Amino acid sequence: MAAAPPRAQFTENRGQWPEQVLYRALVPGGALFVERSAFTVVLFTGLPTHGHGPEDDHSHDDVVKGHAYRVHFEGGRSQANIGLNEQDHYQNFFLGADEAGWGTGCRVFGGALLKNVWPGVDIRLNGTDGIKYDLIVAPGVDPGQIRFRYEGQDGLQLKDGALHVQLSTGNVVEEAPVSFVERDGIIKEVASAYALDGNTVGFHFCGRPAVRSGTFCLQSGDRITIDPTLSFASYTGSTADNFGFTATYDALGHLYGAGIVFDPGYPTTTGVFQDAFQGGDTDIG
Repeated sequence: MAAAPPRAQFTENRGQWPEQVLYRALVPGGALFVERSAFTVVLFTGLPTHGHGPEDDHSHDDVVKGHAYRVHFEGGRSQANIGLNEQDHYQNFFLGADEAGWGTGCRVFGGALLKNVWPGVDIRLNGTDGIKYDLIVAPGVDPGQIRFRYEGQDGLQLKDGALHVQLSTGNVVEEAPVSFVERDGIIKEVASAYALDGNTVGFHFCGRPAVRSGTFCLQSGDRITIDPTLSFASYTGSTADNFGFTATYDALGHLYGAGIVFDPGYPTTTGVFQDAFQGGDTDIG
């Protein structure tokens, strides 16, 4: 039996998005852009429900409410990146009339690895069960250099150990981190918690406030894995729906399908924005 495809898939950038973008993953109501020195998230609400036929005539005065925020790798930048768990298909993006903005043959992955974002620290993203990322800290490397600076959100606070990113379109929750090391062939959890300072987030280890009980303390020379999970909630509508309208084949047996698609683009600014449909609210796929 074939393995189920990852719930979140990371599409490589081949010119269809700004140069700093490495991959894009669709999330409920929007998208996560993985960049060399940041994550950018754009989320929408108030999108109309699209139908399958011409009688479904939407007003171009419909207003879509969107909110974008960015998580900067403070003092960090990926030195290399690797797509993980490559999928069997690829994607094409024909955005606008200028071919310079097109991306064709874009590979799709179930995850990605950002190498040496900070010296000795990798970020590994996994889309198997949604958006999840690990911070992998090499032995002897100080995890205190890991700092994320948030931009564009309405609020940022810790609740029961989880980090809540407050937006006008809903909340994104980064679950309380689970950190672990391997000692003598045994995986052991290390007490850890978020450390929030204004709009910047780092990590506390062992003996600090709000750490989990029943865990071990960090030792010099440990290879640490810090393991948060992102949860998206309170969103309505979707900018990633697609509906098929027609299909045919050619003399060589190739199959062709066509329809309409709705897809989030890269945000030009962070914070709240409104997008009125102009010239139609759908694209052809």
